Amino acid sequence: SEYQKAGLEPYFGEEGFLHEFEFNWGKNYGPNNGLTIDKDIISLGSGFNVLPNSPEAQVKGSLIRVGSGLVVEGKRDDYEGVGSVKGKIVLMDYHFEEFDNPHSDNALAGGLKDRVELAAEKGATAVILYANNSEFDNPDLDLSRNVREWDIPIVFVDPFNPALLEEKDNKASIKVDWTYKKGHGNNVVGKIDNGAKYE
Repeated sequence: SEYQKAGLEPYFGEEGFLHEFEFNWGKNYGPNNGLTIDKDIISLGSGFNVLPNSPEAQVKGSLIRVGSGLVVEGKRDDYEGVGSVKGKIVLMDYHFEEFDNPHSDNALAGGLKDRVELAAEKGATAVILYANNSEFDNPDLDLSRNVREWDIPIVFVDPFNPALLEEKDNKASIKVDWTYKKGHGNNVVGKIDNGAKYE
């Protein structure tokens, strides 16, 4: 081969210069996704969707309302007065005031990843998102991209039942199940033995 003419040897010996590897290139919903709030079974696709960043998980717990889940130092704390969220599923508004102004204090502190990570740091086991303002976009639900999964599951309820904002002891269960799309590629790996000594 041209590699051997150039003085290269196959790094993997008899396997040759090509090294095959597998990678994820998106995901699809598996057969076992589910969302139940109290006794209401909510349908995947027509009542809720799972965000692509959600890890596979199965959780149950009480719902706790945290507004938009925003904390802006010295100005705003949506967790103030709501009690501990540890071991609970937080109900979070995807939108907030000045959602469409990327330079506002809320927007600078209110990236969804930041808000979900903050909820997880406070001990929440999952996030149920809803959209309380039809003027703004909903969260990205594109499953075709390979994205990093966050620490706790996130689902988006649409349409949203405003009765859930009433303060009462709601229970929820969430099940997230993925099938991962796999792709294959090859690295070309060679070596040159220059005779150098090493220990």
